[in-house]
Amino acid sequence: MGDSRTGAIRSFDTIYALFKLIAEGRIRHLPARAGATLDFVPIDHVASGLVALAEAMPRAAGGRYHLVSGAPIAVSEWAAAIGAYPQFTAPVLVDPAAFDPAALAPAELRLFARISALYASYFQRDPRFDDTQFSAATGLACPSTGAAFMRRLIDHCIAAGFLNGAIEHADSAPPAGRARRRPTSARP
Repeated sequence: MGDSRTGAIRSFDTIYALFKLIAEGRIRHLPARAGATLDFVPIDHVASGLVALAEAMPRAAGGRYHLVSGAPIAVSEWAAAIGAYPQFTAPVLVDPAAFDPAALAPAELRLFARISALYASYFQRDPRFDDTQFSAATGLACPSTGAAFMRRLIDHCIAAGFLNGAIEHADSAPPAGRARRRPTSARP
């Protein structure tokens, strides 16, 4: 993912395409298990970690090191971060057992088949990776990847023109006369 301090990233690939479709309201429903998490890792942590491991090579040789967040964000918190911006739509998270793609609107069904389905398993797991050996070898720990990090990512996406709209989230008041869109149903 983007830089931990600024949210900046060179190119908007991987999960960013799904992220854009969700924020724009084109994908409104995701099969997501309660308790599922996403392990987003800032690019600066990965770059610093690789350099630190190279510098520590004599004592790090032969070890296994995981460049991970160490504290994944809940899928529900990630969805709420998107919905905290009045110009975006938070996805409705649907229990996978109750999720029926056939119930989606035709345009969303096409996007589900082409894009959402590729990432559906991400929203149904709770990955927990151990970065203890990495931290011991390098003295580094991943910066926080919670709600504030999500806001920095979204703000950068807006500033770079990847997402449309002004940089404003629930921490600031929406423009006068503009209602925030909220999902009304927990089912597709």
